[in-house]
Amino acid sequence: MRSKFARLHIAAVLAGALASPSLADITISAIAPLPGGTSSHATSVNANGTAVAGYADISGGANRAIRWTPAGGTQNLSTLPGGSASGANGISADGLFVCGGSSYSGGTHGFRWNAGTNQMEDTGELDGGSFQYSGGHGMSADGTATV
Repeated sequence: MRSKFARLHIAAVLAGALASPSLADITISAIAPLPGGTSSHATSVNANGTAVAGYADISGGANRAIRWTPAGGTQNLSTLPGGSASGANGISADGLFVCGGSSYSGGTHGFRWNAGTNQMEDTGELDGGSFQYSGGHGMSADGTATV
């Protein structure tokens, strides 16, 4: 009797979920690799699903931070000056700011990228620079703070 109830409960939940307009509006889009690359990876999506942050490989095997939008496709966010690779981990609610890390010969620095300027800002290091590694893994809704 208990297992029958569990199956009915699950079926009712699924039926309710399938009837939800939000599920009917789901669109699945491919995030194309960058020119010369073979793969791309999504790590974060903005609040309304119109922008995605992640990373993609380029020829030679290095990764680059990316932002994807339906209108703009896959955009290479590049690296911080002197950087050899980068990856994005967070995106603001409106999709206009992205955070992540950019590696260089001595470590990794966090960055905050701004769509308005198409530039990466180095978010620096903790403790006056005694750490060689920092990176952005999440972002506030308005893009002003990274964690």
